[in-house]
Amino acid sequence: MYSDIPILPQVEFAEGLNAVQGSLDMCFTFTEEERLFHPSFGCDYENFLFEPIDEETAILIKFEIIE
Repeated sequence: MYSDIPILPQVEFAEGLNAVQGSLDMCFTFTEEERLFHPSFGCDYENFLFEPIDEETAILIKFEIIE
């Protein structure tokens, strides 16, 4: 029955640059309070989507990432 579905899915672990890029992508794609057990994890960079690209916005984004 269902012999075409593997019992254990094949999982590939990222290494090197791909692992770092994956970790950063995960950090930047979660918004605050999106993760149930880590509500302070993530950043709300979407608030800056239509803001002008200037030094003030860069400082605000930097502060959002650090906090």
